[in-house]
Amino acid sequence: MGIMVSEVYEALIDAGASEAKAKAAAEAIPVSEQLTTKTDLAGVKADLAEAKAELKAEIGEVKAELNAEIGEVRTQIAALEAKVWRAGVAIAALAVLLNKFLDWVIR
Repeated sequence: MGIMVSEVYEALIDAGASEAKAKAAAEAIPVSEQLTTKTDLAGVKADLAEAKAELKAEIGEVKAELNAEIGEVRTQIAALEAKVWRAGVAIAALAVLLNKFLDWVIR
């Protein structure tokens, strides 16, 4: 059962409508609290625009944080690559020395 506009119901009864028809007609009329006005929609639109701006700002902050963290990771990777390269050079040098030592021992 919907909200009934009592004034409409009473007017329909006074005009000779049956109670059932008057009640159905009065309940079919939207009550002003159930309707949305242009002012209501403008308020919703303003709220959405504000939320959109806040989200854009927050996304920008997260993007900046991610870019900074990606930069840090790249720096760490470069440092590790340098260490691996130096370790490879050290291993190669040790291999050369070991080879010379073995040649010397075998003679």
